[in-house]
This record gives sequence, structure tokens and C-alpha cells, in this order.
Amino acid sequence: SGDYLPRAKISYSSTVHIYSSSGRNQFAIGAMTIAAGVVTGYANNSSAGITALEASNIDTKMDDGLPSSGVVIALPDGPLSSTLAPIAGVAPAANVCVGDTNTPETYATDLDYLDSPSCFLSIRTSF
Repeated sequence: SGDYLPRAKISYSSTVHIYSSSGRNQFAIGAMTIAAGVVTGYANNSSAGITALEASNIDTKMDDGLPSSGVVIALPDGPLSSTLAPIAGVAPAANVCVGDTNTPETYATDLDYLDSPSCFLSIRTSF
């Protein structure tokens, strides 16, 4: 997908892509698979591409640091939701981006899972 979408400098196989939801433009950072350069139905080809710690750092620097509110939100591993529903908190584990059931939810930055790409971020734009 690096041939068709810019690679994110952060790590793993992440790319930066833009999509629209509810009339608002969004930047997305995550892994994406594109077959033969055809970008159709990309929502079904997106997945986590950055770690929870990386996602937390981006969210904290750009927004409120909370994965389910604000301009930067963490989305489920897999298809982009048309409603942009954030990830429901679960116990910390590999491949879990939001890792607790406390209110407000926080990123799963447990030391045991720092190397696991588990987050897909959506960043709302103002244009």
C-alpha cells in the first residue's frame, strides 16, 4: 500500500489516508491493504497499525489523551465504522488498544504489550 498511500513514519505497516464521515474529513493512521492499486471498499481492508503507546502519545499531544472522545479517537481493529464508534474497554491483552473498563477509558499501555500494533486512529479535521 506504500505505492498508493503515504507511509506513516511512525512504524510497522501504517499508512496515512483520508476519508469522510458524516460530512467531516478524517485522517486515519493504520495498516491498509490495497489489491492491485484499486482503492475500493477500503473500509474492509483497514486494521490496527500502531501500538497503544504510540496512539496515546499522538492523542495526548494533539487532543485530550482519551481514546473515545475528542478530535483523535481510537477505532476498532478492522473496518472503519460509519458512526466512528470507539473501541469498548476490555482487559489489557495483546492486540487491545483501549485496555481497561474504567471511566474515562484509557489506552492499553501495559508494559507487556508495548510492541503489539493494536490501534487504528481517526483524526477529525476542520476542513
